[in-house]
Amino acid sequence: MNWWCRSCNIAETGAAEVVVVSELESARNPQPSFLENHLSVHVPQCLIKDSTSPCPSDTSPRSNQSGFTEHDSSLGSTSGQKTPPKPQISSCSTSTVATTCPGSISSTPKSTSTEMQCDDELAAVSDKEDPALQACNISILQLSHAQDEPRVFLHTAMSKWSKLPHGEDMGGHEFLDAMEPMSTVYQWVFSKAFASNYMTKLLQGYIDTTRAKWPTGAKTLRQAVQIERDTLTLHGIDRAYWDTCTGCILWIQRTLALFSMLFRDVSTTTHSPAEGARIAVDAIIAPLLSWVLTTLAKYIIGVCAVGSREKLWACLDMPADEVEHQCGVLAGVLQPHVDYLEQMLKEEVPSIVERGI
Repeated sequence: MNWWCRSCNIAETGAAEVVVVSELESARNPQPSFLENHLSVHVPQCLIKDSTSPCPSDTSPRSNQSGFTEHDSSLGSTSGQKTPPKPQISSCSTSTVATTCPGSISSTPKSTSTEMQCDDELAAVSDKEDPALQACNISILQLSHAQDEPRVFLHTAMSKWSKLPHGEDMGGHEFLDAMEPMSTVYQWVFSKAFASNYMTKLLQGYIDTTRAKWPTGAKTLRQAVQIERDTLTLHGIDRAYWDTCTGCILWIQRTLALFSMLFRDVSTTTHSPAEGARIAVDAIIAPLLSWVLTTLAKYIIGVCAVGSREKLWACLDMPADEVEHQCGVLAGVLQPHVDYLEQMLKEEVPSIVERGI
């Protein structure tokens, strides 16, 4: 059984824990701009040149976001989308990041030994043309001295995923090591501890089974899938599904796709975590589930997921614009891995990918 099938246990356990999400606060508490406090980084021009990274906007959240009775529109809808202004980059040889957001940086920082060290570290990766990796490396430096759990998680995740190749060289064990701490995302999405604990245990089960069933001699994820397919055949993988390396890699990939979509949703829309989770389930999981299981999944999200963006900011104890910015950066680093794994699995085991549950 997959995680939605097993989630019946959550529905039974949490029936007594259904709560009515209170109305959102009438006004958001003013907080210092993340861009003003954190983005005054002395970076080489080669890293911010031609950058198209969006500037996070301060869009008011939507109210009454909890419950599964609200029906989300299709993913093609533009409802709730934010349209941040493009950053304006100075043309001098070394500059600060200047934006059109409130509290944008205008002064030139003094060169310090720490900033010079940052310049040297960033210069080491300046040959990477991918804007997502450039933004990620800047965020890694900004978060390098963080001690609170949310920022430490962001720093760890960005460090691991940015170093992991997202093509044929993707090592299996390195991939699993990067995936393991991602269960922290469940604590961001779910306000009920039993729900986040259950989902964490489920993801760890996929990772543990993948390691236990990892084929001898395989180094990359593609090699593992190929060797297991040649050994068990597609029919054998289908029969043993949840006890195979291939089946668990498939569900780890889908979980990573959910995480990437959730991070991007936080960064680019005004949806609550509950709304974002329902949209992600509709796009990635629902096509594989029966109507009953899809309805159950949305019910669990409505009952257990954080119902407003303000509650997410409060839970993380971080400014809204910082969360939005860093979530967008992390989503940009995760998505290439999601896309590669999806394509690889379709090429190697198409019938297993299309298998319903």
